[in-house]
Amino acid sequence: QKGTMPDSYRPTLYDFIAHQALEFYTSGEQAAAKPEDAYELFADSPVLDSAEKFLAWQPVTSADIDSPVLKAIRLYQELLRFHKTDPAPSLAFANADLERLTWGWNTAFGDDKNTRYKVDLEAFIRSYADYDISAWAMEREARVVQQEGDLVAARKLALRGAELFPQSPGGKLCRTLVTEIEAKSASITTERVWNCFPGRSAGVSPASAAGVPPAGPCPALTVRYRNVDAVYFRAILSDWEVFLAKRHNRPENLSEQERREILARKPALEWSSKLPPTTDYKEKTFVIPAPDSLKPGFYFIAASHDPKFGEGNNIISMTDVWVSGLALVTRMHEGKIEGLVVKADSGEPVSGAEVSVWHLDNQGNRIADPMLTTDENGFYSIKPVQNVGYLFRARHAGQELATAGDQWFYGGYEPQEPVPAAQTIFFTDRAIYRPGQTIQYKGICLWVDQA
Repeated sequence: QKGTMPDSYRPTLYDFIAHQALEFYTSGEQAAAKPEDAYELFADSPVLDSAEKFLAWQPVTSADIDSPVLKAIRLYQELLRFHKTDPAPSLAFANADLERLTWGWNTAFGDDKNTRYKVDLEAFIRSYADYDISAWAMEREARVVQQEGDLVAARKLALRGAELFPQSPGGKLCRTLVTEIEAKSASITTERVWNCFPGRSAGVSPASAAGVPPAGPCPALTVRYRNVDAVYFRAILSDWEVFLAKRHNRPENLSEQERREILARKPALEWSSKLPPTTDYKEKTFVIPAPDSLKPGFYFIAASHDPKFGEGNNIISMTDVWVSGLALVTRMHEGKIEGLVVKADSGEPVSGAEVSVWHLDNQGNRIADPMLTTDENGFYSIKPVQNVGYLFRARHAGQELATAGDQWFYGGYEPQEPVPAAQTIFFTDRAIYRPGQTIQYKGICLWVDQA
């Protein structure tokens, strides 16, 4: 099977066999079982020096003579000697030397190995500046710089290699790295419930007070992004029971077709926000206030850095929210699942709220249970079946809210009430005290008993 690298990098059968052996000795599997006195490679050794110093190096060890690391060092030395007398320029020599440096950087221990590796790569790039293998060295140096967090310098170096030798293997790797650094992304997170909507106030329904400014601060949308200057939002009103019927609890469980169907609907609201530029190509976080003009209901909030929400060169992030003035609290207590429906802004109980209940059968289908009604304290409860998950939705005066996930009841398990307990902790001046020794701590003398 023909490879993708130029034949000039491995021109002989010996190159092929030697590199096959190197793949074995330099593989990560060799690190699985090591002797106690295993040979260790350090970054200040000649493995990260010039080819001349590396060839003159004679690593010695009193033990572990079968070390894969030692075998790899000697094989690289033999390869370099084999091609040392080739007519210049020997790309086979250059390829072996570059692989030696990269393996040394990956294998050696030491705080300064990044610095030494980059110095070696710069020298390599200067030595082979007229040949396409230098672009490969540029890509490897750019990867190190990228790992160090300087994406601007990494992009500049990779762009140089891509422009100088665009059709070479190294040049293509450089272009891939530039594309990776320049890639656009935008994703959103937000609170699950937005209790911020027109007319939100105690005893006032949204329908009777449309246009009235909301009471209190609104939740926020947190945008994580890079390489985009704006984010576009759509709030799409949805039927939660239809979403539930498809065995979904979270938008990430939607299929691609279902996501497309949701995005194809007319949104209840569209808006956008400018974002501070990411000139360093790093991901940033920006907080945007949630809109206060959505009517109560269940919504999908979609975010895109393409205003048309297209699929090409774009990532669409989606989350679900409830716009509601209700809060729903559940707990397991004395073999029952209990809940409270209260007003989110004041904590006052909501009496007369309708609470719909569904449980999962053995096939994962949602089965409706009898509807519950909250009492004057906003309280409701059910006697659950063992090992069954239950989902709840409360409705009252045009408001509704469902639990985030299934509430599971496992028979025989009851959370225990916390029991107060006294504890004494001593900070001593040694790790272990022997029986009979005296501990001095803030003037208190204690005797350590044999027990």
